[in-house]
Amino acid sequence: MGSGHCCCGVGVGGCGNADGGAVASPTYGSDLNSGVGNGNNSGSNNECWWLCGVDGHSCIHKIEKLRPRSTPGGKKLHCCHDMMGGYLDKDCTIQGEGLVPEPAVYNIRNWQIIDSFCYFSHNRVTIPPACWINCGHINGTKVLGTFITEWGEGFTECQTLLKDPIGYSEKLAKLMQRFSFDGWLLNIENKITPESMPSLFLFVNTLTEACHKYNPLSLVLWYDSVTVEGALEWQNQLTPRNIHFFGLCDGLFTNYCWKPGFPKTSSELAGARKYDIYTGIDVFGRHTPFGPGFECCQSVESIANDTSVALFAPGWVYENLEKSDFIANNSRFWNQLQQNFAIQPLEFQPGEVFCTTFDQGYGNSLSVAGKNLTSTFNSPWVNINFQELLPSYGDPHSFIYQNGASVSTTIVASSQAFSGGSLLEIKSSEPLPALPDNYAVDLFSLNYPCTGKTIVTFVVNCDTISFMLKVESIGESSQSTHSAYVALVSQGRPKNPAVHLSPNGTVTPSLCQEAQAVIHLSGAWIQMCFALDLEGKRITSLSALLSYSETSPVVRLGGISIHSSGMSQSPQPLPQSAPIQFTSKSYHCSGEESGDILALRWDPISNPEPSYMLIHYRSSSGTVPGTGTETGTGTGTETGTSTPTTICLGRTKNNWFVLTHATLQQLQQRYNNGTPLSPHDNLHIEPVWYCGLSPFGGV
Repeated sequence: MGSGHCCCGVGVGGCGNADGGAVASPTYGSDLNSGVGNGNNSGSNNECWWLCGVDGHSCIHKIEKLRPRSTPGGKKLHCCHDMMGGYLDKDCTIQGEGLVPEPAVYNIRNWQIIDSFCYFSHNRVTIPPACWINCGHINGTKVLGTFITEWGEGFTECQTLLKDPIGYSEKLAKLMQRFSFDGWLLNIENKITPESMPSLFLFVNTLTEACHKYNPLSLVLWYDSVTVEGALEWQNQLTPRNIHFFGLCDGLFTNYCWKPGFPKTSSELAGARKYDIYTGIDVFGRHTPFGPGFECCQSVESIANDTSVALFAPGWVYENLEKSDFIANNSRFWNQLQQNFAIQPLEFQPGEVFCTTFDQGYGNSLSVAGKNLTSTFNSPWVNINFQELLPSYGDPHSFIYQNGASVSTTIVASSQAFSGGSLLEIKSSEPLPALPDNYAVDLFSLNYPCTGKTIVTFVVNCDTISFMLKVESIGESSQSTHSAYVALVSQGRPKNPAVHLSPNGTVTPSLCQEAQAVIHLSGAWIQMCFALDLEGKRITSLSALLSYSETSPVVRLGGISIHSSGMSQSPQPLPQSAPIQFTSKSYHCSGEESGDILALRWDPISNPEPSYMLIHYRSSSGTVPGTGTETGTGTGTETGTSTPTTICLGRTKNNWFVLTHATLQQLQQRYNNGTPLSPHDNLHIEPVWYCGLSPFGGV
């Protein structure tokens, strides 16, 4: 499948014990028992998964749980991410990068149309990086790893694999469970001897069952390559020669060389399981109908509702076009596709918090609670783990109304962000009509069950904007005609707004709630807090309401939170940042990793979990790493002669922050000419802590 640099990976060797050994390792082995490679012989990227033992405690990067998704059973979209060989610095550095020439990084903003996502590389076993698992999981998207064998080497490895299909399938299922992803893409692109085919069938079926045992929501897909006879002959559709594999797993990912009519044939043969067929589309256009890039949308339209769709290598936008235009091109690509798929609402459990500050996972600067950290963090940064829930309808998105008015939403990287590096900008292309009306700008489709008192908080740059919730009784379908609208307006604003919906229609909210608190925060931000009695209801839509202004209105939205609580008191202001007091600081060897780690621990009672940990580097030569530029004389207590430069930023888990040996090696290679880094001479760790009733800035 596809092409790209074939990195050093993990082959399949001796069978070993099926119950042990199949765990990630910072070194590479020659068989599945000894480790899982990730495309970098230094092992520096394995820190994503490495369990560090520090003073009897375990520290590992937090992996978000998969958000439930109530997929209605229609056409699905699978995204197979094969880009530049995989395991790139910007998606594999678990603590991010704080000193990058520019923040351009491949990312996805349209998760609400993606049902499953596969991280693909030509390593034998590919475990998805933590950042991609997290981005998928918070949006309800399943994230898969890849198991691949190819050509002559793959034929030899499969001979070994198929001597113990049950043992190896159990190992792969345990890897999935251990690293909290959701299944596998099986890509066997080499012939199989006829006598080995029963073992291959057993391997596929056993792996699927084992994955379901550990994760009932898991997904195992078979790539259309090997036929039931063992021949390497791509069918490009469901046929009698590959349908047996389809029956043994959760779905078939077809090859890309299909012709009009093939999806229809697959649909007819699959019957009730037609949406478990994922017709493949190569975004690079290799033998895919209708061409590459932006033209692949025509292939999606051609498939119609015959089958689901598997989109291979959407990173084409990043690889082939100008990096300076990536954001615009990526938005154009996904917004075209979005028209062909249903937007899946964000599902929440009772008592769960909905919170976003529109962080994209990169920025030109960093802000916390309205305060820009320019003095300590003055360069572009990347940490895809920081990406938060983004608007459901794409970015940018335009809303056109029946009277001709238009409004757009755009996520903007800005030094004025409330938290992280981004904010949401809402504006009209021209002044809205001078009527006492409001225009609904849809932001999120969700299913949020309300229990007790529901606290809704918005952080905005002006108090002229209002908001609207669409609510239904719990138990009613999302197509219920018994929906009600609740307007949330700032103090002193009109309480009976007529609302224009896009593209057609108007509505008058049945309830208008005035803000119970309007609080002025740092950086000209305003926090509006609402306490609502919505017991037994669920919120299904959240919109901003724009109204007439003498000038073209531009409203900036810094964050939103919703949580249900039994508390009766009114919302309180968010507290300000405070220094953190560490109870221990150490730099020592740990466990099997056999190297130095930097570990920080603090008292969770007096100091809640920080929002960010900034890792500053101070060059003893007085230069910015890699540039030779003088940075001035430091004024802090650290040794060295230069002003510290922030090189990483990360988050914490269970009151610990750890830089592993692999990370330190990576940093010293990049910033210290390979000379070992010392926390006493070169590194300075700064916590940035922020918490409050509303969970902005929290982890």
